[in-house]
Amino acid sequence: MYSKVIDPERHGKVEYNNKSSVKRLVNYLAHEAKEDEQEILFFNREQGVYYESDEVMSRIDFNVKGLKESDDKFYSLLISPSQDELKHIGNSHSSLEDFARECMVNYANNYQVKGKTLAESDLLWYGTIHNDRTYKGNDEKVVSGEKRQGDKKDGLNTHIHIIVSARDVSQKIVLNPQTKSTKRFSQVNWAEANAEKFQKMFDFEKGVTKFKKDDLYKRIRRCEYIVNDLRNKGYINKDQAQRIENISREKGYSREFYNELNRSKRNADKNKGFDSSTFEKLRNSKGDSLHSQVKQPIIRSLYIPEVDRRNYKKANHLEENNRYEM
Repeated sequence: MYSKVIDPERHGKVEYNNKSSVKRLVNYLAHEAKEDEQEILFFNREQGVYYESDEVMSRIDFNVKGLKESDDKFYSLLISPSQDELKHIGNSHSSLEDFARECMVNYANNYQVKGKTLAESDLLWYGTIHNDRTYKGNDEKVVSGEKRQGDKKDGLNTHIHIIVSARDVSQKIVLNPQTKSTKRFSQVNWAEANAEKFQKMFDFEKGVTKFKKDDLYKRIRRCEYIVNDLRNKGYINKDQAQRIENISREKGYSREFYNELNRSKRNADKNKGFDSSTFEKLRNSKGDSLHSQVKQPIIRSLYIPEVDRRNYKKANHLEENNRYEM
């Protein structure tokens, strides 16, 4: 189970720009549905009730009282079950709609506002389901020439897009899932709660293994920090950062991958640049099958937000010489 908050800057999609009207995003989702030969319909908390694009745009765009022009007006969430999970529920859209509602309960409960937990009824949100996924230009199979950009990915790729307002329904509370305060909202906790909810809701246990959670989470966070640091220093660009992120998931954030990435960072700091041959070394590093995308849905659910470089060492108790081999 893979859940994340889409960052327009990080993921390079102008369609996800959330500083103004939601119209561009709604039209983009409608276009994607049309290409999949689907009719675009949105759902929310009420079962059996669906909404047209115009109504979704109107309600989201008018729920902005108190927000400045430069403020985020809405957020786009992605919930993507693994192929094993989709097979388990028969790729049922109705089951996915019910699950999305539970994910939004988790989303609301994850907020701590003035010491109080929000309820799902405090949210203004709409979801829609897409059946297919296509390869992007920075996917490893596209880079290697095995696939072309725009080709549909094999197997079951059904996923859920959710648009949620940056204001609660009373338009008195700002709801920002990208806040740097994990006490107010934690993307990791939300994603993990979704994965656990799927297991309980649909009695799904396949592929779930026991592991030392803290050690693995630490490795995932540090991989993310290294990539952010490389990008912040100008050693890699946005597409290269995404390539490394894709490889890290394929490798299950293995120790071997992590150590190779760490060596690459030290070399980049030493040479003031990132050697493109490093991508091949990362691809050839030994993966961890127990924590791969398909066999470990909990790990696929993790999304680690970008961090402030000033807190890089403090957050991880890192030494001056970057000794974090594991």
